[in-house]
Amino acid sequence: MKKKYRFRKQKGRKYFEVMFAHIPGKWIPTHKETEEEAEQFAKDFLVNNGLITVQKQTTLKEFAQGFFSKSDPHGYRHRLEMRNHFYDEGFFERHQGRLDNYILKAHGGYFLTALTDVMIEDFILDLKSVKKQGKALSDDSRNKVLACYRIVLQEAVREGYIKNNPAKDVVGIATTYTHRKAFTKDELSLLFPEDDNKLLKVWGDSLKWAVYFCIMKDTGWRPGEVAGLQIMNWYPEIRGIYTTDSVDRVTHQIKHSIKTTRRGQKFKAGFLEEQTARLLQQLITITRGQFLFEVNDKGLVYAELANKHLKSAANRVNLALDGRTQYCFRHTFNTLKLGTLPETARLLLMGHTHNRPEYNHLEPLDALKRVKSIEDNG
Repeated sequence: MKKKYRFRKQKGRKYFEVMFAHIPGKWIPTHKETEEEAEQFAKDFLVNNGLITVQKQTTLKEFAQGFFSKSDPHGYRHRLEMRNHFYDEGFFERHQGRLDNYILKAHGGYFLTALTDVMIEDFILDLKSVKKQGKALSDDSRNKVLACYRIVLQEAVREGYIKNNPAKDVVGIATTYTHRKAFTKDELSLLFPEDDNKLLKVWGDSLKWAVYFCIMKDTGWRPGEVAGLQIMNWYPEIRGIYTTDSVDRVTHQIKHSIKTTRRGQKFKAGFLEEQTARLLQQLITITRGQFLFEVNDKGLVYAELANKHLKSAANRVNLALDGRTQYCFRHTFNTLKLGTLPETARLLLMGHTHNRPEYNHLEPLDALKRVKSIEDNG
């Protein structure tokens, strides 16, 4: 064969096959329906196996356009799935946003061969938020942009455009977590009075919102995990609940996983206080369908909507939130359970494998009292 490869499409078959000159007699499926796509497959195959080199200088923008999109131009998504690494759509959308809003805006016009580790390092260190009027991007966000850059350039290495990935040599930023303030016991008493009627008034005379926040307070679950609860997740005989689902914070749709699904813990469990259990039973009797927290035409509860209701409830009891959101109930739960539950039980309920210091909001005196109580009861 004069050419390095040739194609065939057998009768009744959907895809083209290719035979390479260096692998005579073996037809390889391209999984491509058009000859143009099959041609690109063949060229990529030869490049990836070091049999031809890319001659044309290619810019980062030309190479990376739509990299994380559903069209999957470089097969990145496909290869992840072939390795049993499954991510929700939000994962790819966030990476595509980092690529479009930061990386391509800064370096899209550069040839891939012109990118250096120093250039990328300076870019990452100086990153400013596109949403916050030039304010520096958080440490964690800059690291995520760097991770995105590494993925894209590693594919450029794989396809033979560059020999090495300069983003791999850039050291990430040591992250400092935003300090979330927990709620005190007195503040919890304001938001969750023992009298059912008073509790409902705090939450806008809405049984659904009262139960939603009571569950969050009792369990320390992430907001999306509470939002995705179904009637079948309730064990009334032990006042226990569990879930394997959550509501995606970007799409607001149910997804059949929680944050820790891929890292070992595939479910989240918790126990409810007597008041919460009683109100939950009432909610179940008036709930149509299986999902407990559908809100009129808005679908399932999502973060922005819930935080608006938290602000309204705080205003009704004259409580200053000081930037706190519904997620702070998770920090509050962990802080209240420190030293009052066996560590294995607390970590299981939190879905953690080890202690996370950013979730500990005990003041020094409270910590000493907690330790003394353990010693006295030991």
